Amino acid sequence: MSNKNNEMDNSFFFENNEEDSSELKDMQNKKVDPQLEEYIASVKLHAESKSDLVFDNSNQTHASVVLSVMLENANKEFCLFDKDLSGDVADKYKEFFPTLLKFVEKGKLLKVIILNDDYKDTNIYKILKELSVKYPDNVYVRKLNSNPNNTKQYFNFAVADSVSFRLEKSFIIDNNRKAICCFNSPTIALKLKKLFENEYNNCINLYQ
Repeated sequence: MSNKNNEMDNSFFFENNEEDSSELKDMQNKKVDPQLEEYIASVKLHAESKSDLVFDNSNQTHASVVLSVMLENANKEFCLFDKDLSGDVADKYKEFFPTLLKFVEKGKLLKVIILNDDYKDTNIYKILKELSVKYPDNVYVRKLNSNPNNTKQYFNFAVADSVSFRLEKSFIIDNNRKAICCFNSPTIALKLKKLFENEYNNCINLYQ
């Protein structure tokens, strides 16, 4: 895709809010360090080769890369179950938001469930709101009616096409997180998708 088309795609995120526009553009212009470039290439190779290797993915920037590649390679559907929309992952990799937009523009299904909506001023919260308005038939963002995680830990996960997944276990006390992911594990992905759909029925629309 030409640079001109990319600029048109990204402009969707920069409408009506100069402050958000500046912050996102700075993220887009930030150079990627060589080690991260190597990691990105490795993740893309796993996805393109449909590798069944399960690998660690606890770093926030690496998490953003994996989610972006999952979106890029999903054919039909991407489901995300998250504690909130704090942006602690989405803002870490400059390609995440453009990839998210391209995914939605192609008519693919995006479903998001969050546990709480404490963060309403983040890029990801605002962008998902805009996408849900612009693409109401394929973007659904919901919030659980009740929080099932009254413990000291919680789980976030993402599933694409019931084939690839990223599963994260986070600890509230020390903000530590451990995560694994795989681009070809239908057995685990289907279990996570079933869990997602069960919770989906216990949700309300986030943007009302």
